[in-house]
Amino acid sequence: MSRFKLAVATRHFGQPIKRAIKTAAQIGSRGVQLDVQNEISPASFGASGERQFRKLLEEFNLSVASLRLPARRTLVDPEFLDERVSQIKSAL
Repeated sequence: MSRFKLAVATRHFGQPIKRAIKTAAQIGSRGVQLDVQNEISPASFGASGERQFRKLLEEFNLSVASLRLPARRTLVDPEFLDERVSQIKSAL
């Protein structure tokens, strides 16, 4: 068994999220990076949706390694800062 735990970005598979999670497991990944702007929206999950998603990850023995939330501006740019911070909070 490898001593490194590999995580992959599911967005690079170009598949629906459920299929991408299965693909990640099939190639030996132990974790996934999720794009919370374009792939999934955690804010839109209800309690049951969150449980189903966690169960899907457990089924394939995967964990969430990181979240990706692309932004057009940095957090030090004061223009639209409140909007970006709100977007980050809702993703977490």
